[in-house]
Amino acid sequence: MTVDLTDREVMMIFRLMRWYRRNYIKCGAKTRKGTPCQCRVPFGKKRCRLHGGASTGPRTEVGRGRIAEAQRRRWQAWRAARRLGSTSTT
Repeated sequence: MTVDLTDREVMMIFRLMRWYRRNYIKCGAKTRKGTPCQCRVPFGKKRCRLHGGASTGPRTEVGRGRIAEAQRRRWQAWRAARRLGSTSTT
């Protein structure tokens, strides 16, 4: 699928890309060095992927049950692969 863009539209896209590269939002979290983090922040977030904080895990009983079931299935697959002598876990 090709999209036919006029020269004006192409130039506008390049200008927007250049603006974004120059004006991206920075994380700003304090690094171990003591300087602010310069990583880009994903849209809708306030910190980068490195400084976003760890997950606290599921909080509801439904969420905990879902995680437990996923773990059971993963360990079951791992044990089955181990019995067959395979080193692959996926």
